[in-house]
Amino acid sequence: MTTEIELKLRLSPQNLNDPSHALVNFLNQYAEPDGEKLLQNHYYDSDDAALASAKAALRIRQKGDHFEQTLKTAGSSNGGLHQRREWNWPLESNALNADVLADDEVQQHWPQNLNIEQLQPVFATHFQRRAWRWTLETDGKTTTAEVVIDQGEIRSGDKTQPLCELELELLDGDATGLWAMAQQLLPHTPLWISDISKAERGYGLSGIGVRWADNSASFNETMPLAQAVPLWLQHHLVLFKRTLEKALWEDDSQASLECWQHWLALRHLPQWCGKIIKRKDTKELRQALDQLQPGLETLSALTTAQRFFNDAGLRSRWLECAQQLRDSAELAQALLAIAHWSYDQLPRLQQMAGEAGAGDEAHVGVKAGVSGETLSHYFHRSWKEAQQTLAAPHESWHLNQWADLQSQVARLQHLHLLRHVLVGDVVDSAHQHQHQRERRLLSDIVNGQTLVQNAAETLSDEQQLQLHEELPYELWGRWLEFSNAVR
Repeated sequence: MTTEIELKLRLSPQNLNDPSHALVNFLNQYAEPDGEKLLQNHYYDSDDAALASAKAALRIRQKGDHFEQTLKTAGSSNGGLHQRREWNWPLESNALNADVLADDEVQQHWPQNLNIEQLQPVFATHFQRRAWRWTLETDGKTTTAEVVIDQGEIRSGDKTQPLCELELELLDGDATGLWAMAQQLLPHTPLWISDISKAERGYGLSGIGVRWADNSASFNETMPLAQAVPLWLQHHLVLFKRTLEKALWEDDSQASLECWQHWLALRHLPQWCGKIIKRKDTKELRQALDQLQPGLETLSALTTAQRFFNDAGLRSRWLECAQQLRDSAELAQALLAIAHWSYDQLPRLQQMAGEAGAGDEAHVGVKAGVSGETLSHYFHRSWKEAQQTLAAPHESWHLNQWADLQSQVARLQHLHLLRHVLVGDVVDSAHQHQHQRERRLLSDIVNGQTLVQNAAETLSDEQQLQLHEELPYELWGRWLEFSNAVR
């Protein structure tokens, strides 16, 4: 068993095979080329996706005339720096070896009662890999990494998806140096940090919707707010990066709506919980989020407009905007800065919160700068304040009045989601359905508000007129249904 530590970044394949490509030229100059080879990989699972459900991936890789069997666990991701365990076994032929899977250490990660006879190929990833060995010294620390560019496709049945990514895998030294390496590569081509593995993409293409990332956060009502806030930030950061990746690289317009709402939560959470996290601690996060704001806001507005007007032309504009974002090295740099802030700062904030929670109430106040407020008290206090702030909407309101309430509605969204994850929240199907309906109503209101704020840039004069005539009634209807449901 070995531990794989890597940063994964997605990039455009355009001109990548040109020897004069800036990124390839840089690597050839500053790293040691390690050849090029075709890798063909077949992933196996049972009919009920037992391995995927266990967040594990089993594959056979063919390199020329040689075969290798690999089992990977889900591991963890800290800001985008992935760490997972893996086992590699040479094979004599293109057939799974059951004996090596019987190892006691392997069985700790193997689904119970899953036999190798139940496994069959689910999807494949075939790609050309170019590799370099790179050693970099930063701040007196040395990092040696394997840099690979994988270019090919993911295939499941007759469905395919392009694959083009760069991986920085730690071979020796300090893992933090991988961030410095990514920073040096970024000026040569847009590189977007990725949280989604080849295996997860393959399962998604196969129609197996297994939740791979641990997007949930564990809370209870008595948890000190100082401990909860860093966890809640991490929760939104994970979902923000993943929905942004789906929006930009899979042209998923629904993901762009979700990404924008996570952006709102991340941007406002330090303000809503200002007594917990000092403003200076989130400066880099806020600056990077601000760089991404115009593009993400436009994608959200175009998605809502396309659905509101059923105008195919708006979908074309959405695709053009997504392409412009993918091609922006500055925006890719902003996402890397967000990921690095998460890697660098969140563990420190969580440690401080843990130290604060270890003492009595007075100790919590001294260490965290708060009075020891519990998460339950914060939720009920804030929920009441938010509802009071939003008690004014009326069906005769014009659009600008609705648009001015965006931060308040975003705060309600944040609180509504928090209510759902608190221990003790009802989980029966009827209440789950009601919760999902309330969440959709809040999302519709935020989406409408975003469209209003971007109408001049995204809509024709005729569409703007129609929007002003119809959208206030749409917003009022959704607000009325939501307020009646939660009253």
